[in-house]
Amino acid sequence: MTDIGKWEGILDLATKWQFTEIRDEAIAVLTTELVGTKNALRKIQLARKYDIESWLPDAYIELVEKEDLTLDELSQDPAYPLDWETISKFFYIREKCGIGYGSKIACRRRSNKVET
Repeated sequence: MTDIGKWEGILDLATKWQFTEIRDEAIAVLTTELVGTKNALRKIQLARKYDIESWLPDAYIELVEKEDLTLDELSQDPAYPLDWETISKFFYIREKCGIGYGSKIACRRRSNKVET
């Protein structure tokens, strides 16, 4: 088991048992460890499961701005699949911003509020 996996387990138990300080520590460690686009799906799933709203905007933006984002990447990861409503929103935003398919245009973050 990786360190990330161990900290996910700690987060799970600390949340279930309402150990606030340990939960906060697990969130802090995972925030540092789950950096980058390859972990954006994982962050979204964990944020939704454990109510860590602060992770969502950056994770959504990382995926929306990813140049070579694919449907398979969002829907077929067995550990962290996204629902179809969220996937459709990603591609709608990408279309509106002209992202993907060789485009170098990127949306700019206008606020920290991202809804899915």
